[in-house]
Amino acid sequence: MPGILDVLSGRVERLPAMVYRLQLEAARRAMQAEPDNFEHAHRAAEAHDMLGEQREGLRLLDGFPPDQLSVAQRALRDGLKARLLLHKWLAESGASQGLAEQAQIAFNTAPANALMARILEWANRRPAVAADEMLPDYFGLRLAPNKTALTDNEQLKNMGLAGAPQFLVWLIGLHPVWENVDTFHALSLALAVAGKQHLAHFARLRVHELLEQGRNSRVQIPPDVRDVRALLIPRNLRTGVLAEIPTLSDDTKKRIAAEFASHREFARRWHAAREAFALKKLDEGKSPDTDAAFWQDFVYAPPAAAAAAVPEPEHHTSDTKLTLVVAAAAAALATLLAMAVMRRRGREKT
Repeated sequence: MPGILDVLSGRVERLPAMVYRLQLEAARRAMQAEPDNFEHAHRAAEAHDMLGEQREGLRLLDGFPPDQLSVAQRALRDGLKARLLLHKWLAESGASQGLAEQAQIAFNTAPANALMARILEWANRRPAVAADEMLPDYFGLRLAPNKTALTDNEQLKNMGLAGAPQFLVWLIGLHPVWENVDTFHALSLALAVAGKQHLAHFARLRVHELLEQGRNSRVQIPPDVRDVRALLIPRNLRTGVLAEIPTLSDDTKKRIAAEFASHREFARRWHAAREAFALKKLDEGKSPDTDAAFWQDFVYAPPAAAAAAVPEPEHHTSDTKLTLVVAAAAAALATLLAMAVMRRRGREKT
């Protein structure tokens, strides 16, 4: 179960790209033997998605018109097509706005999650921001009345956003395309509103890092804004003006920044060790698809010098309550999507 600090630091247990490449090759071999088998094409399209090849995945799905599929297969096709369209729009800064519109139409075939619907509304609205405002977020939390709470509260629930932090954590764990400026910005605000200021600042630092890497928001930012980080400063609406509000002391921010750097460095080393382990296993002919014990022996033990320089970060007990079983959540959401489509198809036939 990845803790939220793991997700914020980038320590996400995804499969290495090589595994998805092998999955794609196996699916393509199966498609050659059975070109009309939708399940083979669906597996290949999923692998394309994880490899950042959404265009190829969409092309495969378009080869199977809905009227040639069963109700269950149409549900799978519609859900994956919506995901591919949205992921393509998120991944490509110059992607057509039409992709977000198509994704919303595909998701509306079987609305499975109100929070995803809010994100799609944000994407299709393509919000703009003024130089003296706070960056618009998925859920409109920049205008939340209390972003300085220090304890758990029900403010998100009262706004119809119960579970928003967990949902965003799930998205980030689901696919690397969600590790973007706007998702971490939304997560930072959701955590702040939920009274988790330490974690909120962690998420804000991750946004800073992404901006330094040249990653930008999908929000329309005016040319006179020289530093997007100025748009991330927490603010509250006072007398019709968004005014800056204090959340943490400067000393606390420095301590969190040092802790964040430690987490990020450990995550980088952990990822490198995990990928080396996986490649060795793959060379031995083993695969996480068929070997339940594939990861069983993986333990990251950095060299003594590195361990002394970069110890495994300690999680604050008050910050580790937000945990998520990514695979279980993904399966649950997929099931809800399929059921909703099947119910809708059934109503259309009656």
